[in-house]
Amino acid sequence: MTLGVTGCIAITAIDSITSTRITTHGVTEISPTMPLELVIYNVFIVPRRIENNEPPFSLKNGDLLFLGNFEERTYTDDPLRKDPEVISLDAQTGAINWQVDAPYNSGNFATDLERFYFETVGNMDTKSFWEDRDFCPTGIGAIDLQSGQEQWRIELNDDCKGTDYLTVVDSHLYARTSQRGFGDYYQIAPESGEILQVNTSHANYSPEIFFIDYSPHSEYKLSNDGNVSAEGEVNWQFNLYSKPRQIYSPITPVVLDSVFLLRFNEFGGKVWAVNKEDGSIAWKYDGQNLVSNVTTNEYFAFFLTDNPSLIAVDLYTGEKIAEVTFTPGLGENLTNTSFFVAADEDKVAVYFGSSDQVFIFRLENN
Repeated sequence: MTLGVTGCIAITAIDSITSTRITTHGVTEISPTMPLELVIYNVFIVPRRIENNEPPFSLKNGDLLFLGNFEERTYTDDPLRKDPEVISLDAQTGAINWQVDAPYNSGNFATDLERFYFETVGNMDTKSFWEDRDFCPTGIGAIDLQSGQEQWRIELNDDCKGTDYLTVVDSHLYARTSQRGFGDYYQIAPESGEILQVNTSHANYSPEIFFIDYSPHSEYKLSNDGNVSAEGEVNWQFNLYSKPRQIYSPITPVVLDSVFLLRFNEFGGKVWAVNKEDGSIAWKYDGQNLVSNVTTNEYFAFFLTDNPSLIAVDLYTGEKIAEVTFTPGLGENLTNTSFFVAADEDKVAVYFGSSDQVFIFRLENN
């Protein structure tokens, strides 16, 4: 089968410490028989270290935003090594738009079309991490996506709880904190940082509650035994399996207007789409093992499987609508590195941690 582009795109990366070739990837096949086609837009090498967050990077307004730096990869815990930076790259050229010191010790972050939201840690202005509990996570802040300038910073608590979860849904920013069996769930105005509502619980918010809907008021939970539930004005409950089973590493669901996308790592990685109103399963994808996060645009969900292939499915039916296959296989790299995807409107980005490559694709009608 012929490619959707001319030739096979691949980049060779050289480890500057050992001067040996590390894994590279190239596109081997783009399916021309599906409703949509993913056409290569750009391929480039990104900084040597991308922090392993959920999500680790995002694609917004034609720019790739992530947390990392241009140092060579290191596996030491040396406190003198360079702190990560927030970096914005032009997805068309790979050029740096801006880069600023990460204003927190690697934690959770979220993005929308205008801002990058981050977890603050202690007194970041003085970097006095180890004195007077300055290393404790205490709040969140926002950086303008166009300029890289910090817009606001707020305190959420003074008890070193930490931010478990940041997300933007329906033009509001949500943050969840928890520590020692109690927690808070915040609804925040993205443009100003104003705290609009706070829910406090003496039940442990981590890892169970992943979203609170304020109208109609309902709390949505995912527990480690695979149980998913809604409690409040909306009430339902089901288990991801026919029998309750321990999930050792559940991933915070992707929260959308009408569905949640639930991903977990057992049995190689699967994804379920759950209807928000009644808890019914809209679709499942379990044909191939997932090795990345799940990302979405307005109509489609995207993820990377262990073929390796980039899969695009209809967000509300689960129908596979596009696929790209890469080479070489992931093999042993699965246990050593990370693989991420990001999407925005008609573009999708795929990151291979084994080669520091980012592939940018554009969705086109076949």
